[in-house]
Amino acid sequence: MIFKFVQLLIPVLMILFGFFQAFIYLKLH
Repeated sequence: MIFKFVQLLIPVLMILFGFFQAFIYLKLH
């Protein structure tokens, strides 16, 4: 049950992290 939740959460976190990195990149440059 928890494994299924984590499996679903990881891609979402990766996408959010990607947006976060892009935001920082745009802020710095």
